[in-house]
Amino acid sequence: MIGDKALNKTAQAARRDLTLTLVTAVSLTDAVLWEWLPGFAGWIVDVQLNNRVTAGAATVKVRVGGANFAAGRSAITDLVAVTASRQVAVLSTTLANRRFTSAEVIRVGITTDGTGALTNGILTITVRPLLGGEY
Repeated sequence: MIGDKALNKTAQAARRDLTLTLVTAVSLTDAVLWEWLPGFAGWIVDVQLNNRVTAGAATVKVRVGGANFAAGRSAITDLVAVTASRQVAVLSTTLANRRFTSAEVIRVGITTDGTGALTNGILTITVRPLLGGEY
């Protein structure tokens, strides 16, 4: 029998993909597009952006915790959107930046320039709960 926290850390069954559709306006600065309160402690293990069309410059950011977006910890190196491409984020090497508690909000924000916007952007954030021995 498999009990709570008895899975291997690399097991796909322990992961959850959060998929967001991103359509944005121009001239946004750290605009929060989405917030999620997970209800469990865990890790961000992967972030990918698939984008069909980008006009101008658009940068997607993922933050953990904090009272607001600017105060959150940066879980990834910010993703600069590129038309017709899939980009895999570089995760923060500071593990505490990717770890969240059950009470910490995960936020997705975007900054666009005067002509920047995303059309048909798909952001996937993969999370997994803390497993046995991780605290």
